Amino acid sequence: MNDSRILSFLAVCEESSFTKAAARLSLTQPAVSQHIRSLEEQFGGALFTYDHRILSLTLRGERLRTFALQAKADWDKAVSEIQAAREVKRLSFGATLTVGDFVMARILPYFLAEPESPRTRMYVDNTEVLLRRLRDGEIDFALIEGPFHREAYETFVFLPARFVAIGAPSEFPRGKPVPWEELFSRHLLVREPGSGTRSVLEQILAERGSTIEAFEQRSEIGSLLVIKNLVSRAIGISFLYEYAVEAECRDHTLAEIAIPSFDVSRNFYFAALPGSHRLEEYRRYCDRFLAIWDAIRDKE
Repeated sequence: MNDSRILSFLAVCEESSFTKAAARLSLTQPAVSQHIRSLEEQFGGALFTYDHRILSLTLRGERLRTFALQAKADWDKAVSEIQAAREVKRLSFGATLTVGDFVMARILPYFLAEPESPRTRMYVDNTEVLLRRLRDGEIDFALIEGPFHREAYETFVFLPARFVAIGAPSEFPRGKPVPWEELFSRHLLVREPGSGTRSVLEQILAERGSTIEAFEQRSEIGSLLVIKNLVSRAIGISFLYEYAVEAECRDHTLAEIAIPSFDVSRNFYFAALPGSHRLEEYRRYCDRFLAIWDAIRDKE
């Protein structure tokens, strides 16, 4: 990946500016422009277009960006592994908060105890951040929740999950129906923009012709632990995946709110960059994760 033209192209894509890309690469702006012109000659047409002074990729540019990102990610991994002369297998992946804290947290003790398990690093963050780490080659794959542009990645369903409304048991007796109209008068505790949990809630509300702004009071909380603690103290309500709250619902410190005709399930997805040469290896790791998960659930 030593083609300076491609590095200039990717920098312009990320900065949306020839000048900022040049500064980032410690090049002159004319040098970056020449790199882009050379690529456009090679690929037979414009890679960028200006519309109202906003720099955008053309379709040809979008396709080149997809291939260039994959090539850079694979090259960076190859250089890193060869330089380190690694004999130990390594795995670096990301998981969103629900997947990481309530699914992988239960799987990893068994996975890491296996003699053939790789040296593992798991990042836990929201969907938006993990996809950026994936595109930058910082992680091998991501296990994520919420809507995202799946056509831009190699994906498959990792695990299905119910999406539920939760409240304090003192305010929401088990099985008592609560209409949406009543919920809108409650204090909504919601994750930050970019999180899968929030995106799913926004999608559900949009399907009902509503938005998060319909709730009279809202607070953004970046921690699921804090959200659950506040809900248990009757500070507000929230919408989370069942895996994140099933222990508290069993212990009656949280209650699932019975909303009429509200039966929502979404999928947690595996996502990797398209064309990765290690894709089958990643699939095998995920298959092992799921086998462990099934064994854990069978014992419950």
